[in-house]
Amino acid sequence: MLLKSCNVIFVIALCIISGVTCRQIPAQTETQESIAADCETLPPRPDQSGLRAGRYRVLLESPGAILCPLAADAGDCESIELDPEPAAAPGETLHGLVDDGLTVLVVLRVQPNSATVIAASFSIPDGRPIRSYKISASLPEPDLFAMLGPVLYVRECVGAGPGCNGHLYPVATKTGQPIPIGSETNAESMLNMYDASEIARPDGRWIFVDASGQEVIWMDLKNLRVLRRVRIADLVPNKAGAEPDPRPWSDDNFDPGAGNHAHLSGPGDRELRIVYRTNETEAPHWQVRLDANSGALLGAEKIRLCARLSAADSRTMDELR
Repeated sequence: MLLKSCNVIFVIALCIISGVTCRQIPAQTETQESIAADCETLPPRPDQSGLRAGRYRVLLESPGAILCPLAADAGDCESIELDPEPAAAPGETLHGLVDDGLTVLVVLRVQPNSATVIAASFSIPDGRPIRSYKISASLPEPDLFAMLGPVLYVRECVGAGPGCNGHLYPVATKTGQPIPIGSETNAESMLNMYDASEIARPDGRWIFVDASGQEVIWMDLKNLRVLRRVRIADLVPNKAGAEPDPRPWSDDNFDPGAGNHAHLSGPGDRELRIVYRTNETEAPHWQVRLDANSGALLGAEKIRLCARLSAADSRTMDELR
């Protein structure tokens, strides 16, 4: 029994180190399987409000900016001169964001007591101005500013909700217009981006999973085009039309506040996994697995987060058919 108790302590410590909130682990019996084999750990999520830094931290110092890698072994800081040099009026503050490829720098001018941010972009390494936007959003919270490749991503949230809009701003070129995430032409098909997931693919495409985990879209951010849109309820049907619908991603159970966690997994990051209701303490949690390239359904099952998964709690996608 001493060895089994040590195993429990080790798994709890491992989950804490991994940045995952561990659930209470039931006591083991002689017939139960190893806890570690069933403990699903989720990768940490990036910042959900304010400024989200990528691989570099930006220090705005006259006459330009200093770009410093966040990783200790990623090399030295680089300096660029900006022309014209950004200037803040009395009471204003300046913040900088840069894409991971070091091709474009965005300077955000935040006006006091205002829900407006001025975003100006500069090319790297020559520091020449590209274009500017007047954006209806707030800093430091509740809204979010981040660079997704060479595009500025802005998430604007409402007080009552939870609900957020997401817009993509082309900042690396003088052409192109901002578009809402989920639609190239209108707001009707926009995604609710509250606590949503934005995932980079190795080929430069991006995957967006909406607040409830109901919809997934693939986008080419270089050309600001929607490539594919998948609705989870169409892939994993309600078993025999059960009432009420038990699926956490269904319209009946739409609850963006319940949270979901989307991430890439498997060899070559070829699986997109969406875990539902991660803000809730009850387990197990539904997980849907999609092909990260085609969006095809690979499976759906219940999992436990840092807890035992007994045979009685195990489910497969056949339960929903």
